[in-house]
Amino acid sequence: DDDGGFTPPLTRNDDVTFEMYRLFPLVRYLDAVYSGRDFVDRIFSILRVFEGEYAGGGGGGSTQGGDNDGTSQAVGQARLELPYKAITASLCECSTPHAALAAQLVLHRFETRLSREPDFTHDNPPTVETYNNVISCWRRSGNVRYPRYGIASSSVHGHHSNPCADVVEHMLRLYDSDPENMARVRPDQISFDNAISSVARYQMEGQRSRNGRAISSAGRVCHRFLMRMLDFDGAPDLITFSTVINALGRG
Repeated sequence: DDDGGFTPPLTRNDDVTFEMYRLFPLVRYLDAVYSGRDFVDRIFSILRVFEGEYAGGGGGGSTQGGDNDGTSQAVGQARLELPYKAITASLCECSTPHAALAAQLVLHRFETRLSREPDFTHDNPPTVETYNNVISCWRRSGNVRYPRYGIASSSVHGHHSNPCADVVEHMLRLYDSDPENMARVRPDQISFDNAISSVARYQMEGQRSRNGRAISSAGRVCHRFLMRMLDFDGAPDLITFSTVINALGRG
C-alpha cells in the first residue's frame, strides 16, 4: 500500500505563493537594474500584460476550447487576483522605495477595480496582511516621505505624505465606509505600530529640516492612530505610548 502521507488541498493563497515565486526573480532583477519611475513603469507594463491575458478568459489554460464566452471571461477575472497579489508580494520582498511605491500602486489598482467594476469577480481580495506587507516594505526602505517620481507628488491616497500613515489612513477610510464588508482591511496592531513609528521618524526629519507643518501634524496623527488602535481592542506597549507622547511633545 502507498501511504505516502496526506497532502492537504491547495488554497487560493497557495496559488498566490506559486505565482509569486515565479515572478520574484524577474522583480528582483528589475529592482537591481532600474530605479525610480523607470522601475514603476516596467512593473505596470507587466501588470497590463496580465490584465489583458486574464480579463480575456486566459490565465494559464483555465478555459477550454478557446471559447471566449461569459463563463471563460469570469474565470479569467477571478484568476486575475493572482498576479495582483503575487506582484505585490514579490515587490514587498524588496527594500527599495521604488519597490514599495510600486507595491502600493499595484494594490491600490486592485482595490479600486474591486470597488468600481461590478463584473470584476474575485474570491481572494486584499486583506490587512496584504496592506501590512506594503507598510513593512516602506519601513525597510527607510523613506519617511513619498519619493518624487512624478507619480505621487505628495501621497498616493491623499491623506499624508508619510507612506505608512497614508496607507493606514486609507485602510481606515475603507473600513469605516463599510465595516461589515471591509473588515478584511481593518488595521491591526502591526499596522498602527509601524505607522506610529514611521510618523515619529517623519517628525524628527521635519525638525532637522525645520518643517513646522510636519512637526505639528505628526503628533496629532500618532495620537489618532493610538486612539483607533484602542478602539479596535489593540494592546499598545510602552514603546508605542512613549513614541506618541514624544511626538505630541515635539508638536
